[in-house]
Amino acid sequence: MKNLELRIKNSELKVVNSAAIFSFLNSRFLICVAVFAFTALMAGNSRAEENLRFRFQPGDKYFLSLATEYKKVQAADGNEQASEQINRLGCDLDIEEVDVNGYAMARFAYRKSAIKVRMPGLSFDFDSGSGDIKIHTQAIPAKAVIGESFYIRITPQGRLVKITGLPAVISSAKSKIPVGFPERDAALE
Repeated sequence: MKNLELRIKNSELKVVNSAAIFSFLNSRFLICVAVFAFTALMAGNSRAEENLRFRFQPGDKYFLSLATEYKKVQAADGNEQASEQINRLGCDLDIEEVDVNGYAMARFAYRKSAIKVRMPGLSFDFDSGSGDIKIHTQAIPAKAVIGESFYIRITPQGRLVKITGLPAVISSAKSKIPVGFPERDAALE
């Protein structure tokens, strides 16, 4: 198995006299980040893309590690409040078919997720591999996508040309979210 890793880290961001809202990780975000990160890893920059060529083979397996870190300091009425969010996502990418032009059909599966949030009034940690029964409600959508998968078609240059099965992932993950969960219908849309 080959490992690919993408780290997105912002430097400390200062927001002054703003009512900025710190958004939480939800499963829609997981899907977008995972697909974007895979495309970025595979494609590289535009000049490198001319020379970049993957020789996918059926049976190739990749493990994709994605990490995003956000730190923000917000000043309002003379008080500074710090917020931090660290998200980690681990996905499997299994190449199932490769056509004569080198285009690969791959299964993209969510294997693990971890979230760390530290902000005024809210602090929690979530790790899908820990086996904890009780998790923070903000982590429920992230837990719901673990084990779900969809298919992507990739060119030898790493461009994503097709995604198949994403509505089924959203539907399946949504069915795992408890009925009493606030904003259940919006959690994965």
